[in-house]
Amino acid sequence: MNKPAFVWFEFDNETVLLWQSLNQPKVQKTFAYQAKLRQLIHDHISQNGNWQATLDSLKVLDVFLSAVKSDLAGRNIKEHELVAHPEFVKLLMVLCYHVHQVLSAHISQTMSDVAVECYTNAVFGRTYAGAMGKKTGGLSETELPVFYQGLAFLIKADNAFGVSVAQSFFVLSVIGARLFGSVERVFYGLDTQGLPTRLAEDSLYWAVHDCIEQMTTLHDDQAKELFAAPVKPADVMNTNVMTDVAEPISAPMPSQTGTGTPQTPPPQQPPSPKPSQAPMPSARKQKARASHTPKLFDEVYQDLKQLTLPSDSDERYQKAVMILDKFDAHIDGELAKGKALADISFSQKAVQARNQALQLLSQAVKAGNPSAMTRLAVYLFEGRGVPANTAAATNLIKKSAEMGDFRASKLLSRLYYQGFDVENGGVAMSVEMGEYWLDKAADGGHPEAKKVRAYMRQIEALKSDRQTEMMSDKRYLMWGAVLGVGLLLIVVMLGAFF
Repeated sequence: MNKPAFVWFEFDNETVLLWQSLNQPKVQKTFAYQAKLRQLIHDHISQNGNWQATLDSLKVLDVFLSAVKSDLAGRNIKEHELVAHPEFVKLLMVLCYHVHQVLSAHISQTMSDVAVECYTNAVFGRTYAGAMGKKTGGLSETELPVFYQGLAFLIKADNAFGVSVAQSFFVLSVIGARLFGSVERVFYGLDTQGLPTRLAEDSLYWAVHDCIEQMTTLHDDQAKELFAAPVKPADVMNTNVMTDVAEPISAPMPSQTGTGTPQTPPPQQPPSPKPSQAPMPSARKQKARASHTPKLFDEVYQDLKQLTLPSDSDERYQKAVMILDKFDAHIDGELAKGKALADISFSQKAVQARNQALQLLSQAVKAGNPSAMTRLAVYLFEGRGVPANTAAATNLIKKSAEMGDFRASKLLSRLYYQGFDVENGGVAMSVEMGEYWLDKAADGGHPEAKKVRAYMRQIEALKSDRQTEMMSDKRYLMWGAVLGVGLLLIVVMLGAFF
């Protein structure tokens, strides 16, 4: 396969100025989605006192992307229609620029000589140049995947040992998958060899978080090989040059290299499977990175550690947790190294200890302990120490939530919002049920659920304002039509008179 051609890219000054203006109130009308993003940022500022390029700021962008996705679904707007809108392309660039600033700021905290360079291909370059000229010609079905692969960050730095390392981050692929991944098609990024690699729908927060974390584990800078030698910015911004330098690469087929950035060139691979058969890096990540909740079960583990309930003090539960926490820590460490859950082995003595802990946990479940139900449910969802059983896990998490475990309520809410493993006894997507259990979690005192509910209410308020605005526009149109008819009658009457 020929390596896709990329050229050096620089954000247009208009994008930078728009990004800088987002934290400033604006009275005049703007693009509807830009107004929503501005409102969410101002709500964030009112609660936190600032708007900076931090990881937490990406959570605001994730809320914004969820609002856009919901709005698009409600109005049945298709992907190719949206990408043909110049203002939407500009807004995408603002999001990408903010991610660029977050990556630069955070990686500079732990590494030296940091540079986050931008590269683009022909399809993206043509679309971007058209948007800056207030028009785009739209993209064909085969060009859409290439468009999302067309803006990449090459992150270069020196690690603590003075070794130069680098990795690529295809930011538009993450945003595109967030908006359209579970609705219209499968999304792909590119690995360091230029091979398409399947992406699970992820949040910007976790995608950037993982990218930053991954930088600390790299040992080489082979990611640079994917990108062409830099050219002059003036040449890159020329539309003709952008079109001539790189030809669109063909529609992607899934690779078997996984979604992570490999540290050594992969061996020769057999023919790639069809998209529906493309394997994910591990069973754990396959479920944990589902839809809008990329680290769904990791978050529950953190909740179990940090948010306590009276049922946590049960003696059997406490004994089980002391043993199981050690296993969880070891498993997390092995997964971070790239191992699959099924490939992690333990000694016979360790397995016996874990089985005894699981028996204690099961006894606590039978006794009606909601904390034990939540923990065992997560193990069953993942197949961690027990055979995976989505139906049993779903029943347990529902029962725990009904008994008042707000950690279970939060998990159940997210499962309903995205839909989870329906064919194996999970839950079908239901916004109503998602909202119901989100309210339960927030009312129970879950801090993250409270924030999410507040953001969602802000989104609903924005939708309501938009509907009111549309109604006002309709009234003006109606009065305009009446006035037009009246003027026409006057002209006719005057013509007849004279």
